[in-house]
Amino acid sequence: MKTIKTILTFTILLSGGILLAQPSFYDLTFTTDSITTPYQSPSSNYVFIRSKRGTDPVKPTPSGDSIKTFKIQKIVLVFSEPNSSDIANREEYNQERWENILATYPEFFQEKTVYKNICQCTSEAGNPEFKQGQGFHIYYTPQNNPVVKKELQAEAPVSTTVVKEEPKTSTNS
Repeated sequence: MKTIKTILTFTILLSGGILLAQPSFYDLTFTTDSITTPYQSPSSNYVFIRSKRGTDPVKPTPSGDSIKTFKIQKIVLVFSEPNSSDIANREEYNQERWENILATYPEFFQEKTVYKNICQCTSEAGNPEFKQGQGFHIYYTPQNNPVVKKELQAEAPVSTTVVKEEPKTSTNS
């Protein structure tokens, strides 16, 4: 019985340590910016994940799953506010968005990752060209996958030509 209690205690401590090791919204520091044009990514090394408000985590995506082990440089949340009155709920709504991606992809939140909120603040923010950029843009450092090159060994060509010798004739004079 004592062994079971020891194992149970160890398991609880270990799982508690794992939960404490995961980042929290309150551990993150954000910079904020606003634009009046649709957001354009400055790099091709990013994955886009649609943001989500509420209490349910974002759904995993194949592109998000593919960079779980990569070094994440920056995560940019792009959101829209077509009305000036929307600023009243900005902090609450953005916290929901960040917590939802934290729940799905805690491995994106690394020690040197930069976090940024970008508001598409314009009355035109409801237009499709603004909506398609709304979400998380996760910028990563590509992993170098060294390609092993096999050097072809040049073999000396083998001669397949058969030289036929003429029979020697002896001359008797």
